[in-house]
Amino acid sequence: MKKILTWALVLPLTASVMLSSCKKDDDDIPTTPTPVNNPVKGKTLIGKATSDSAEIDIRVYADEALFVGYNKIYVMLYEKGSDKQIMKAEVSYDPMMSMSGGMNHSCPIENPDMTAPKDGLFEGAIVFVMPTTAMDGWTLGIRVHNLVNSKEGSAEMSVTVIEPTDARMYSFVSPVDSKKIFISMLEPAKPEVGMNDFVVTAHFKESAMNWPALEDLHIEFEPYMPTMGHGSPNNVNPVHMKDGHYQGVVNFTMSGLWQLFMTIKDNQDVVLDDANSFYLNF
Repeated sequence: MKKILTWALVLPLTASVMLSSCKKDDDDIPTTPTPVNNPVKGKTLIGKATSDSAEIDIRVYADEALFVGYNKIYVMLYEKGSDKQIMKAEVSYDPMMSMSGGMNHSCPIENPDMTAPKDGLFEGAIVFVMPTTAMDGWTLGIRVHNLVNSKEGSAEMSVTVIEPTDARMYSFVSPVDSKKIFISMLEPAKPEVGMNDFVVTAHFKESAMNWPALEDLHIEFEPYMPTMGHGSPNNVNPVHMKDGHYQGVVNFTMSGLWQLFMTIKDNQDVVLDDANSFYLNF
């Protein structure tokens, strides 16, 4: 009887010790850390600057080194001297080309249209119309209205703009009204065999500081493989979507060098230019 009683007391105690040990072992298992989203991963840091009057540190990023054509521009804002991000602000861009002859000019811009950034990034775009040279250089001004402390200010940085191997923008003078018009190709950024979005923007130089979007053009194009001597079917001409952005579809039936013959017409179907092309090689 004593043996039975002893085992009855020992078994629950042993089970309790085993459960406690298991729980401790479970607590010791390292947990997988939650991935931290890095919104600038894969992007290129263009420059840093500080606006003392707005009490903001500014960091500017792009998808790659700045080039002649349409560049997406991303701005991150921090409280001056800290790593605390500012998530409520109004941001605008002020690119400026200083020419050796004393003439300065800007270029087309798309300012961020949000006061609360996506993933901490205020996103807009700049269409640089010429490259940096030994004598002529670009600066990029960033204007900020800090909605946290209601202070405003700006900062400026020097930036380098390169001429890409394959042109992503061309310009011409309209025979109708002598406007200088700039056509930039945004997509396909990574062309592949099959159907691809074909997106271009159109702007014109109204003055040295004002470069509005053109929203009433008729744009046609024809893809052609100069090394193979053929085109492709089922392409869709770009139509205006918003803010000078025109979207269509281009069909690449095989990889290789493609030439996209461009025809730009006004809203009366008068041909403004049909002498330019974009080239894609993949």
